[in-house]
Amino acid sequence: MSFFDDIKAQVESLDVAGLKGKLTELTDGLDLSSIKSKFDELGLQDKVASWVAAAEDNIPTTAEEIKAALGPKVTELAEKAGISVDEAAQKIADTLPGLIDKITPDGKED
Repeated sequence: MSFFDDIKAQVESLDVAGLKGKLTELTDGLDLSSIKSKFDELGLQDKVASWVAAAEDNIPTTAEEIKAALGPKVTELAEKAGISVDEAAQKIADTLPGLIDKITPDGKED
């Protein structure tokens, strides 16, 4: 099972503690507060707010936004996973909204 498949499987579970660890792994050391700050700096706070909010659909993010927000962390993760930076950014973009949504079930981090 690949790193991203493992995250997807945990997102489908309700293991919030495990998911918080996966968030840190997925973003190469960032916590939710740091991710929010990076997205805020890019004017993408509405996206993160939708992932955190309990009653909203998650607004998707793009690989380009992930690369802009996470910078060299995407490259580091790509190297660890043995995939291209573009592929890593897309996988993070596909995974991050659902992951944050699951670790903030009541609209806030537990």
